[in-house]
Amino acid sequence: ERKGALLELLKITREDSLGVWEEHFKTILLLLLETLGDKDHSIRALALRVLREILRNQPARFKNYAELTIMKTLEAHKDSHKEVVR
Repeated sequence: ERKGALLELLKITREDSLGVWEEHFKTILLLLLETLGDKDHSIRALALRVLREILRNQPARFKNYAELTIMKTLEAHKDSHKEVVR
């Protein structure tokens, strides 16, 4: 279920649906950062991909969350699964 939701979110990040981001960015970001702690390594890797896409397409939105996002991303790079670290 989480994998399907993350794949859908990945698709949305590549579209220009700014209204969705205006209203739900903080919630989506916090859920993604929480998902980086999921027990399934493929879910953690997918969450990082989604995070990367959002960051590429809408970097200004991270202004207030830069430190938190960087810290969580650095923590993710300690992961024991290669798929996540990639």
